[in-house]
Amino acid sequence: MARELGVPEEIIAKPPSAGLWPGQTDEGEMGITYDELDRTISALEKGDTRDCDEAILGRVKAMRAASEHKRQPIPVCKIG
Repeated sequence: MARELGVPEEIIAKPPSAGLWPGQTDEGEMGITYDELDRTISALEKGDTRDCDEAILGRVKAMRAASEHKRQPIPVCKIG
């Protein structure tokens, strides 16, 4: 879609990064690629992780546990 919209190739090809320091990338911080992450999350959601690499599966489970609070509804104060 980016190419169709005319986004410069240097932006399309740039690895995702928070840009916190030179050379930092999302995949480097996670220790796995987005493809590995997507496949593992899909396997977890299907309940079939037999084909998953154990180290990657453990990493994804740990990341999901550490960020569980981000998937919870925001507390709302109900008055009255």
